Amino acid sequence: MGELLPALEAMKHSRIHTQVVLGLRDILDGPEVTINRWRLEGAYDAIERYYARILVFGMKDVYDIAEKYQIPEGDARKVFYCGYVTNLATANNAHTIRARYLAGKPIDTRLIVVMAGGGADAYPMMSTLLDALPKVLQNQQCVLAVIT
Repeated sequence: MGELLPALEAMKHSRIHTQVVLGLRDILDGPEVTINRWRLEGAYDAIERYYARILVFGMKDVYDIAEKYQIPEGDARKVFYCGYVTNLATANNAHTIRARYLAGKPIDTRLIVVMAGGGADAYPMMSTLLDALPKVLQNQQCVLAVIT
């Protein structure tokens, strides 16, 4: 929304050589929403003018932001995928974590994990899940983990 433009402009004209990097999670919103917002707010121009690199916290083969958000070819060359940020101990111990959540539960109990990041879609998604949970529990025993 333009709040960084004065700082970006100051860095661009600084005597100190500075490369500015934009960090993005892979899925910001639906492609059409992101494209329209970026056009309206001048994000494409800012990417071209100010950013040396775009680091994406995700994987291209999962979600290609250059394609999905129609980043122009010249700026798409700035995109580097960092993979998903995780605690390796946690990732390596997924079975242990799952067992802890399901300890003492019947063998057919399912673990449902729901996660939401920033954005206005998190609340409706979580609220809908919580509203649906009693119906789910009628047919399937489960444990719910909500991560915000």
